[in-house]
Amino acid sequence: MKTIKKIGKWMGYAFVSILLIGLALYGYIYWNIEKRLHKVYPTAILPVAIPTDSASIARGSHLFVVHGCKDCHGTDLKGRYMANETLLGTVAAQNLTKGKGGLPADYSDQDWLRVLKHGVTREGKTLIIMPANETTKLADTDLAAIIAYCKSRPPQDNELEKKPTLGPVLKTFIAFNKLELLPAEHIDHELIPITEQKAEVSAEYGAYLTTNCAACHRDNFQGGPPLAPGAPQVPNITSTGRVGKWTEAEFMQTLRTGVTPDGHQIDSTKMPWPRTREFSEVELKAVREFLLSLPANQAIGLR
Repeated sequence: MKTIKKIGKWMGYAFVSILLIGLALYGYIYWNIEKRLHKVYPTAILPVAIPTDSASIARGSHLFVVHGCKDCHGTDLKGRYMANETLLGTVAAQNLTKGKGGLPADYSDQDWLRVLKHGVTREGKTLIIMPANETTKLADTDLAAIIAYCKSRPPQDNELEKKPTLGPVLKTFIAFNKLELLPAEHIDHELIPITEQKAEVSAEYGAYLTTNCAACHRDNFQGGPPLAPGAPQVPNITSTGRVGKWTEAEFMQTLRTGVTPDGHQIDSTKMPWPRTREFSEVELKAVREFLLSLPANQAIGLR
């Protein structure tokens, strides 16, 4: 009987200890997230002229696709939920039109630039998920074209939750830096912008075009471990990896059809080849030039 009481006593101690540790951990996560979400970033927005001509809008439409904006905000720009469940929370890619649930009537060009260059709200607080750490590297002329295209789209009604809420899973991953979902933290807010980037078959232009590829293939483009449980290994796409073994024609075919030279069909949910098939011939050749320059000239054109 004494032994049973002793075991029960120690089990009680263990339970209380686990409970206290859990509460302390939750307290840390809550404090960490609140501090980071409410930090205000000083953002000096230099004016950029937003064009209205048809050529610029067409250019913006192309950029909207190849830089992945369509993947989240949709073809009609009315947005969708990126997460909407208890454990993850509620986070939406917002409706970018002026329809119901869309942008306010007084949403200005400066507001657009604040999002794309600094990843922050009007109040200067970080957005969630929006990959502004990639769009901040785009030239002003390209950003202006994207904004021009978005502003030209007709209103769409789609009322989504505007204020994101993070569930315990996302809070934990963010608190311990397992997911980079707060873009303002990963932006050089004093970065001197590029006014214009020349479109040509060069490693420099290829580096410019692959800013959003690094999110999966890493900054050195040599890939690595899976990005999430159950996901495949991320391949090396430098000269020492698969790209280095493909001819130009094979490279172009793979990025336009999703079929590798050995006949493998790439899963578009793992590698977004429907996006890369929209690249022009010059853009694809420039990307290949850049990837083949790695790792020897890894710093070419990177900012």
